[in-house]
Amino acid sequence: MKNASEYLSQHPELASLLKNLDSPVHARNGFAQDVSSKLFSQGTLSQRQHDALLDSLRRDLKRAEEMADAKPIEAGRYPITGIIVTKRVEHLYRWRSEYQIKRKVLIKDSETKGKVWVTLPLALRDLEKGDPITLTATWKPSQTDPHFAIGSRPTA
Repeated sequence: MKNASEYLSQHPELASLLKNLDSPVHARNGFAQDVSSKLFSQGTLSQRQHDALLDSLRRDLKRAEEMADAKPIEAGRYPITGIIVTKRVEHLYRWRSEYQIKRKVLIKDSETKGKVWVTLPLALRDLEKGDPITLTATWKPSQTDPHFAIGSRPTA
């Protein structure tokens, strides 16, 4: 099979998802753009490529559905309550053996449904992924995504 249209006729779900590949829902999905270009140039995909492309396109649709009722995150200093989605520990080494640990978290805000990235205050350092959290910080929304903000000067 060398023709992409034959491949897509045998995989109707993928064909229907690829029809909307140019929509804003998939605009930031470089992976889907790359794999679909391979499909159209080679005429086929491996099973793993097929499954990965389907999963990626479904994730885009799920995120768009979640964000449909989301409100933009506003700039300013105020408290946010949500769930910790990701926690990352950064070990910083400086000159003359100075050592510092920073704990960063990605929080899904329960009010706006957006996400914020912020340093975890020392008083909350024992919280882990999935734990509820409330903290106050100065929030600066992203220029490219109104549903994402970065926090500074956080307090518990």
